[in-house]
Amino acid sequence: MNRGKNNRKEAQIISFLSGKGGAGKTSVAIGVSYLLNDAGFKVLLIDFDFATNGASYFYKYLYPSQKKNKGIYEIIDRHASELDGLAINMPDFSLKIKEGFYFLPSRVNFSKKMPLRDSISLKEEALKSFLLSSLNLSEERFDFIIIDNQAGANLTAKVSASLSNKVIIVSELDPISSDAVDTLLIQIGDSFPEYRRHLINKLDISESEDYKNVSTLFQSMNRLPPLPFDFEVRSAFASRQIPIDINRPTTFSIALFNTVKAFLPECRDKIEKYGEKILSKFYQYQDKVNSLLDTKKTLEYEMEVLRKKREKRRLKTITIISLLGVYLGMSLAIMAILGIRFLPTEEITVGLLGILIVLASVAYLLFTRIQYRERTEDILGKERIEAELSEINKEIDRYKSLMLTRTREFLLYFEK
Repeated sequence: MNRGKNNRKEAQIISFLSGKGGAGKTSVAIGVSYLLNDAGFKVLLIDFDFATNGASYFYKYLYPSQKKNKGIYEIIDRHASELDGLAINMPDFSLKIKEGFYFLPSRVNFSKKMPLRDSISLKEEALKSFLLSSLNLSEERFDFIIIDNQAGANLTAKVSASLSNKVIIVSELDPISSDAVDTLLIQIGDSFPEYRRHLINKLDISESEDYKNVSTLFQSMNRLPPLPFDFEVRSAFASRQIPIDINRPTTFSIALFNTVKAFLPECRDKIEKYGEKILSKFYQYQDKVNSLLDTKKTLEYEMEVLRKKREKRRLKTITIISLLGVYLGMSLAIMAILGIRFLPTEEITVGLLGILIVLASVAYLLFTRIQYRERTEDILGKERIEAELSEINKEIDRYKSLMLTRTREFLLYFEK
């Protein structure tokens, strides 16, 4: 896209939009930025969401250590009346995440009450002039500038998209999200031509069948491979961690690699080399899973042994109680006969009967004590086995998810 440069290096500018909140737009924008940097590109991530500041919250922990006191929203608020002639060198205000990866927050001072966005009188051309001038000052230092925008159709999203080489729309796989995307395109779709639009569907692994069922509809609008958001991915982002690690492939990292490869064909070679590292670790993971499957069989056998042991103990308890009942019954019958024929007094009869009952009670207590000890050992053993099986099943399920994510029928990568 030509923005009036004279033989200068142009960073690719990619805007992330969504029809509604909660679609996963910010998580995907952060993930794409991290993966591109991991693949060897210099990346600047900009939080242009002045309403919810999602990415700014994600990196909030960095603000005190790097002593940055202004975000882009705060700059705009301070210079709103002269915005048309304003430009900032974004790298000067950005935070260094790691080598070659910088982040420009929308806000940094969350303890100070700021005017609501609607109370700042911004004109579209002034905001566009500000963003364009700032991008021109900044992009020589980066290969990619990723802009995370506010969800829905709004002025910042429209301006950002109009200046971008590519516009990525993130949506969930449901009718409401689809309607929200349609509304987004109706409202601001004229700001970016169709050939620059790409759609990513965020979905859970359990929704893969639904995705395949509607795959015939995904031949238009530059549909990209879907991104699975399982519990591992959600919990990672919730704790300010990015679930992209070459040494531990996830469904998210493998799918994101395929997605980035799909919408950046011009960088395919470099991204493919990065993908080879992911897949090499994935193949190593297969050997680990085979070992886990063997361990699982052993633990399941131990669990079956415990189950049979519990069943035997239950039958043993029933037998002992029955024998004690017979013993007491026979004792009463014998005492009755002896008391009538041989014993001189009733007190002796009652005393002997009491001794027999005490002996039976002592025997029962000893038996229950032994049973209690055995049950305790079995419970502890069962809990240990269940905990180990739970961890093994998580790893096996994760591997199955990785396999599913890698399959062509799930990724549905469509060549142009």
